[in-house]
Amino acid sequence: MSNYSQGKIGIREFVSLILLSIGSKLTDMTPAIIFNHVKQSTWMVPIFSLIIIAPSLFILLSLFKRYKDKNLYDIIVHLFGKYIGFIVGILLFIIVIEAIITSSRSYSDILGTMYFTTTPLLAIYGVFIGVSYMVAKMGLEAIGSSAYLTIPYIKVTLLLLGILGSSEGVFGRAFPLLGDGVDVILKESLLKSSIFGDIFVLTMIYPLVMEGKNFRKGLWMGLVITAVEISFFIFVYAIVFLEKIAYPFHELARYVRLGTYFTNIETLFLGFWLIAALIRFAIYLYIASLLFGAIFKIKEFEPILLPLTIIVILAGMLPENPIYNVLHYRDMLLNIDSFFFLGLPIVLWLTAKWKGDLST
Repeated sequence: MSNYSQGKIGIREFVSLILLSIGSKLTDMTPAIIFNHVKQSTWMVPIFSLIIIAPSLFILLSLFKRYKDKNLYDIIVHLFGKYIGFIVGILLFIIVIEAIITSSRSYSDILGTMYFTTTPLLAIYGVFIGVSYMVAKMGLEAIGSSAYLTIPYIKVTLLLLGILGSSEGVFGRAFPLLGDGVDVILKESLLKSSIFGDIFVLTMIYPLVMEGKNFRKGLWMGLVITAVEISFFIFVYAIVFLEKIAYPFHELARYVRLGTYFTNIETLFLGFWLIAALIRFAIYLYIASLLFGAIFKIKEFEPILLPLTIIVILAGMLPENPIYNVLHYRDMLLNIDSFFFLGLPIVLWLTAKWKGDLST
């Protein structure tokens, strides 16, 4: 076992991290990216994407059952060897970093465009990632506890928004249900299966999750809930707005009203959205540092957090046309990442089979 943390988290905290890290994608540009390809049938994509990526995840979990007390990178190095394992580890690290950079930049753009229009983007970005860094610096136990304590309030708030939004929608806009056809839906579901790729990255903390027996049950429960949740909200976006917009969650928060007197309630949703976002990027930064430390054999990886956070801010400030670039590059990266996450467990399993590790 790789000793990369001073403490562990329970299965409840782990499921909460899944619900926040993957579930938060319904609030960023991910729905807009998918809508660009499949229009009204976008809401079906998360369900099919989970079905498509499930076999690869089953295979990976079978490897964790075989190689107990190892995280994802440990298994990669054990099966591929030191040199090939190092290369694959670097590729995985790049995927994690690009996800942090593109996603955090889109979050900062949302704040700057819709809420803090006179505040410099660098200030928004710096504070946003800076707070996530401080949460990450507190360690995995603090991140997990924060997720577990806040997840009920965040989900209740989301449910309220979903109900209010659906009451404002026109259900006729959801037709034709199959959009441009089943083939288009399945193709996009395959290409966007990496929206659940976070779960592969989260297996870096597998040895640090207590109650290993319930790990698989909690993992699948979290994934099914997030798939249904994302699909539901994309459906609501479609029947309310019809056309593609960059920030559908925040437009919906501005659009709905709670009775006659409570019309501007987006601040309520903004607060819980920010909490979820900060915890989401805290776990991303933590795992990126953990992975970097594992690759370069740095046992005390916490000092890596600060320079990594600075790199994220500097790289995230580079795009000049943020909405177009984030949509374009995130779309492309989601497609590439999908094949990585779909293929890696299969290659790992075949290697383990070839080495005879699965015969005992």
